[in-house]
Amino acid sequence: MKRRAMAIDEEQPSIMDETVESLTDLDFFFWREDFPERYERQLIDGHTAPALGAYLGDVLVRRLGGTWVLRAKMEESQVRVGKRVWLPFLRARRYMQSRQSLLDYSLTQFFREVERYRP
Repeated sequence: MKRRAMAIDEEQPSIMDETVESLTDLDFFFWREDFPERYERQLIDGHTAPALGAYLGDVLVRRLGGTWVLRAKMEESQVRVGKRVWLPFLRARRYMQSRQSLLDYSLTQFFREVERYRP
């Protein structure tokens, strides 16, 4: 039976820092917990992925000087860093598809890619 929500901030207190290290901690936490397979898809799609997208976007804003570009649909909102825009909600949704996608769409990898394109 799939488990319901758990308090991630209790498991990974570093997430309060909004740093690249906190993204690495989240990558490891979700992979270790086999999160996409163990938790209800409704919970992931309705709460975890959107919250993760907002968090990822906030890290880009805070650490890379990005700016939110809000859209009518939250999941279409973007973060502008330099002359490029990035889609943290889309990344989070892809990230939460499976255990393998946690590796393929790593939050840390996404941050590093945005960092490389920063002016």
